[in-house]
This record gives sequence, C-alpha cells and structure tokens, in this order.
Amino acid sequence: MALVVPELKTMYEIRNAFVLVIVNEKFQYFERRCGADADRRNIYTLCKNAHFTLNETRGLKTDDLTAEEMEDLFETISKGNFSPYDAFICFISSYGDSGGILGVDCDNITVKEIVRHLSKRCSTLVGKPKLFFIQSCRPRMKDEVGDKVVAEHAAYSTSSSITVPIETDILVAYSSLDGYESYRNLKEEGSWFITVLTQVLSKYAHYMSLTDMLAKVNEIVTSMEHCGKRQMPLFMSTLRKAVNLKMSKPSESKELPACNL
Repeated sequence: MALVVPELKTMYEIRNAFVLVIVNEKFQYFERRCGADADRRNIYTLCKNAHFTLNETRGLKTDDLTAEEMEDLFETISKGNFSPYDAFICFISSYGDSGGILGVDCDNITVKEIVRHLSKRCSTLVGKPKLFFIQSCRPRMKDEVGDKVVAEHAAYSTSSSITVPIETDILVAYSSLDGYESYRNLKEEGSWFITVLTQVLSKYAHYMSLTDMLAKVNEIVTSMEHCGKRQMPLFMSTLRKAVNLKMSKPSESKELPACNL
C-alpha cells in the first residue's frame, strides 16, 4: 500500500522533535576522541533548551557503539511511533571515512544505510523533516596536525562514495567535504563543527531558516584555521520547504560555550 504524503504547508515548523544523539569516543584500535564529551554536552544543552525529546531509546545505549550496534539501533528506532513528533533529528559524533561512520570496533556503517532506515521504513515520519548532523572525517589520506587540534580521521580510507539521498524531506549536514579532514580541539572544547553548529542554532533559530543557519555555520567554520589548514562543512537537502526550528531565544536558554559568531 502506497504511503500518503500529507499536504504541504508553507514551511516545516519544528516544535516537538525526537532527537537521537550518538557519540563514539573510545575505540578498539584508535586513540580516544578527546573532546567528544564536549560535543555531547553542547548537543544536549541545545536540545534541552529547545525542549526536544532527547535519546528516549527504551534502554538502548547510544554511546560507544559498534557498527552493528548502530545498525541495530536505527533498525529499532525505525519501528517506533513518531506520530507525536514533527521531526526526527540525529546527531552523530565519531571517527569516519569517505564511506560513512565508524563504530568503536572500527567497522563501517554508511550514511545511506542510516538515512534509509528513517526514510523508507518508518511510516510515521512520512512528510516530516529528517535531519542528520554528522561530525566525522571523510579523508582519502592522512593529514598532519598540531598538538592542540587533531584531525578527525580513521587509519584507513575506502573507495565507497557518499550518495545524495533521493528520498524527500531529508537533510544531511557533514562536518567536512568528502576527502577532507574535520578538526576537534584536544582541550575538551569539542569539534569545530558541533561547537559552531550548536552556537548558531541557539542564537539564530528564532529568526533564520535551518539552511540559512547552516550556511552561517559554513561561513564560520571555513574562517577557522590551524597550521594553515581549514575545514569546509557541507549539507545536502531534499527538503521541500524551509525548516523553522521553534527554539527558545538565547536569553531564555541555558548558556552554551562561547564562540565568535
């Protein structure tokens, strides 16, 4: 039986989102991702300020997952009832490569697989925005970095390519272009992308659309530099309307770490 997409309104207004946050910090074969906890903290603060439903996964863990555990988690989540919610939002902070996201076992799950679970297998999310924010590296080669900022890469690369989602109402925001590094601070300050993203959403959500805010994130992150190296975030969208996040104004929210916006 074909799914019926609800009639479009002027824009998506997100007031009650279901948010899933996955943070992989301790890997079997790679060094600990210092700063990952700061990413988690910044995302949690943002979502709590917005009064979004956060990580209600019925006891399933959401941190330090293997690739198989991530696959199982998304499979389980896709069977849930999202009728009370007007959007699904997913944040992932992990190591990665050009093919996707690494679990703590250093196996890979592709972004395409993740998106497919929530776009094709969840009838109660039809016609609703499904937003994915991914902090990981997608390198084809290693890059030398200093002792205060580290590249977010795995020890190997893959020839697998990232596919733009063909399903509607999807947005995927990557911390870097395919083939390039993402950076995070080693002083527990978190990744450049997540730090700026949470700051921009907190500051501008009450009067800017999501894609306009992501353009602002791109502008800020590309202005940051370490040892002559820069980072270029990227977002891909099949959203059919503008997204308006109905979040509290900054004066009404708990404080996020300072960032030059």
